[in-house]
Amino acid sequence: MPYHSNCADQLAEYDNTVGSLQAVMDRHVGCLLLAGGDFNVSLNDDNAFNQSLSKFCTVNGINWLQPVDGSVNFTFRCEANSHYSLIDHFMCSPRMVDTLQC
Repeated sequence: MPYHSNCADQLAEYDNTVGSLQAVMDRHVGCLLLAGGDFNVSLNDDNAFNQSLSKFCTVNGINWLQPVDGSVNFTFRCEANSHYSLIDHFMCSPRMVDTLQC
């Protein structure tokens, strides 16, 4: 997913990318989805980028998987400024998991 810094152009690019994911879903109705990667948002972020991806998951009934508590608390780190974040995720169809934790 595109990087974001809360500017309108980047939100439009992010929304377009989510729209591309929606197009894949629309072309493959009834299929199971497993998607993973750097979504550049955390599940608990309160911003338009997170809202866009969360809406995609809600509309399509997709689970946004979270790590088991205590297993990992970051997937990105920048030692230069001591920044750590959990921005790499897996999303999948509910039938693919027994629980929302992985």
